[in-house]
Amino acid sequence: MGRYSNRGEIASHLGELAHMSPEPVSIVRKASKKVQHRLRSEEAKQLVIDYQAGAPIKDLVARYGVDQSTVTQHVKRAGARLRYPKLLPHEIDEAARLYRSGQSLAVVAVKFGVDPHTVRGALLKLGVEMRAQQSRRQ
Repeated sequence: MGRYSNRGEIASHLGELAHMSPEPVSIVRKASKKVQHRLRSEEAKQLVIDYQAGAPIKDLVARYGVDQSTVTQHVKRAGARLRYPKLLPHEIDEAARLYRSGQSLAVVAVKFGVDPHTVRGALLKLGVEMRAQQSRRQ
């Protein structure tokens, strides 16, 4: 019993170890567990309304106490389109076909309801060679 109850010896060994380290010893604390917040149906509906009205996702995250992916999932479930959507794999193939046939990035982007930069990035990842940008008339 005495062997397990004498903690003074252990403390002195820990003190010796701390002095041996060239850098100060810091205590690593376990990150606190995130509390999950489930939205009630009326909150979810209001979140989608706020999103469609133009509220930034980071503001909705703070206001409703949910994760960014939760916001986008509620928007998608409601049938609304995300403001900055990505092209789906089959859409990327179609976009590449249209671009190679001579369509501009802007025209292809309108067809899929995305920004031209989104189309360009997806085509570059696919390995499609970009045409030289045409100069604009002033």
